[in-house]
Amino acid sequence: MSFKLDGAHDAVRRAVREFGEAEIRPVAKEHDESKEYPLDLRKKAAEYDFVAPSVPEEYGGAGMDPVSRSIVTEELWRADPGIGSAIGSAGFGSSMILEYGDEWMKEEWLPRITAGESASFSAISEPAHGSNVAGMETTAEKDGDEWVIDGNKTWITNGTVADVGVLMAKTSPGEGHRGITAFLVPADSEGFVPTKIDNKLGIRASDLAEIQLNGVRVSEENVIGEVDKGFYQLMEFFAAGRTSVAAQAVGAAQGALDAAREYATEREQFDQPISEFQAVSHKIAEMATDVEEARSLTYRAA
Repeated sequence: MSFKLDGAHDAVRRAVREFGEAEIRPVAKEHDESKEYPLDLRKKAAEYDFVAPSVPEEYGGAGMDPVSRSIVTEELWRADPGIGSAIGSAGFGSSMILEYGDEWMKEEWLPRITAGESASFSAISEPAHGSNVAGMETTAEKDGDEWVIDGNKTWITNGTVADVGVLMAKTSPGEGHRGITAFLVPADSEGFVPTKIDNKLGIRASDLAEIQLNGVRVSEENVIGEVDKGFYQLMEFFAAGRTSVAAQAVGAAQGALDAAREYATEREQFDQPISEFQAVSHKIAEMATDVEEARSLTYRAA
């Protein structure tokens, strides 16, 4: 059974695809080779509501539904995974701020993120702990009305270009996953030291960093949600994020399929395009089927 989109979803796809063809594709190779973060494109994408599109209108966003958000991600990655990641992840962590953050956090940061003025990060992974979130070693200790954060995070998207982010730390180290808290941490905080990771195999236009946290101090009002409840908040964040990852994969696969089709119609052997050979046409048909299956599953999950 096929998945039916309405006119609004089709309009979103057309808008993002036009943006991708006109703005992203022409400079994708240049950004990938130079590893340059596409700041200007991020700001331009924000003008079309492609940055953190699910943020409600009251905070400057477009208030898109989950399927529309998935379409935006898919089409950005179809144009180019590197620049698509830079734009699509510019609001990384904003969903947790929206769901669990205090009103001042939303009013101060969400409009800046959706306008493309600021990017945000989500600092979870550590050198020895990726999927094992409960094993993280970064700690936050209470000191009066402040929390003092020490540790090391790695593979942090937007680590060197963000102005603010959500950082997870152990506030009750002996309690495992029951002792983790989420904090709103400005990137200009003293002791916050990001280092760009640039020896990547691909997606090089997207910023990735290791972050050292050397006695970073944040106010107790910077706790997002409840103390020691960060793990459970994070699991909800991950649940929604998985459909975004799936949309990224669908977009990249669609881009590969488009390139294969184009090549197969241009490349000639024996006085005809290779697309007319049955073996080649079968491969392309199988690719198209796989992409459509993945797209349908992604939209249903969203």
